[in-house]
Amino acid sequence: MSNTNGGSGPGTGNGRTAPGQIITRPANGTYDAVVVQSSTPDQYPEGRGLLSGRPIYSVFIYVGAERDWTLYYCVPGEGVVANTRGPVVKLDEPNLRRVEAPYPTKLMRPDVKIPSYEKYVLVQGRVNADGRFEKLRVVRSIQPEIDRAILAALDQWEFRAASRDGAPIAIEFLLSIPVRGI
Repeated sequence: MSNTNGGSGPGTGNGRTAPGQIITRPANGTYDAVVVQSSTPDQYPEGRGLLSGRPIYSVFIYVGAERDWTLYYCVPGEGVVANTRGPVVKLDEPNLRRVEAPYPTKLMRPDVKIPSYEKYVLVQGRVNADGRFEKLRVVRSIQPEIDRAILAALDQWEFRAASRDGAPIAIEFLLSIPVRGI
């Protein structure tokens, strides 16, 4: 497998990589956008209740495919700031201690073919303070052999861990993998 620096940005279609190819990125990389909200995304009914903390942050991971993957993450067991109003968490809330996103420095797209009638695969797990996936499980299963291949590819990933106040922390996540992103 060859190494490549991962693409030129979310959704651009530039810098495409083949499934099964290792993508490496610098540890000082950043996301173009981080979305913060107080509830789990509604478009994934099977994901409701799987993230125990609030707020929930969302980042879009460019994997060298037609579509980006979306990582929804939170600090396990934390609650929303009491004075937050509505479905969006404001970053300037006085008691909100912002969590810096885990950033993938090594990733791999699974080399699988998913039936075209499927829309996405949903994976749950944690990124530990050392920047590794753990407790991975497919929430929205396609087929057992496809699920195993996806988990095997994800097991190759490495991250700059999420952090708060400069210290690495563990987070829990839901990862939405669109079929057109494989």
